[in-house]
Amino acid sequence: NLKAIKSILPNAEFHAIEINKKAYDILIEWGGSKAYHQSILDFKSKVKFDLVFTKGVLIHINPDQLSRAYIVACKAAVPLLTATAYFAPT
Repeated sequence: NLKAIKSILPNAEFHAIEINKKAYDILIEWGGSKAYHQSILDFKSKVKFDLVFTKGVLIHINPDQLSRAYIVACKAAVPLLTATAYFAPT
């Protein structure tokens, strides 16, 4: 997703939170974004971002922690937050 967005916004600055070590290493190797190797639930930033984007992340968050994940994302987003989620009834 970041590569696609960067292809249309080549001068934009990108940041990515990635809990998976292998995926984090791929981000570092790519070099197109500042990468944070941690959970979204632990992310703290004094920086505000013009757009916060999540896709396929929230489905992996414990339902009891979802509100916390939303708060983290909203605190980082000024003015836009977009989230794509999948619903899988269990």
